[in-house]
Amino acid sequence: MEHKWYIKIWTDQRYIDFWSINHTLAGCNLSALFFFVNTPFVISIFASLVVLIAWEFFEYFHGIKEVFVNRISDIVVGMIGFFLTHYLMLGNVLNNTIFFAIIFLAGLILGIWGFWAYEKIKKQ
Repeated sequence: MEHKWYIKIWTDQRYIDFWSINHTLAGCNLSALFFFVNTPFVISIFASLVVLIAWEFFEYFHGIKEVFVNRISDIVVGMIGFFLTHYLMLGNVLNNTIFFAIIFLAGLILGIWGFWAYEKIKKQ
């Protein structure tokens, strides 16, 4: 069964795929969350890394098939999002509350879209 482009873009690739955006936004959201609750930077790094790794285990144990390199790249892009967001929030580049709302909503919308596409592909 041939899927439309808005479903096919969610199929996994070797290193980077459309899911990488979600993982980057997850890192952004973790950074913003820890920033808002005044968590020390080193603890924020460690906690975010633990959450991103735990998510990959969650995906694995729920039958989401990815190559190992893609799992590693998901963690790496998540941490890139973390550091980028931390830097932007320190510099107050945008109003931090609006910035957090934008990345949260973008992650939520892409997450719902991706889950929907994953379910369509899985039924194939």
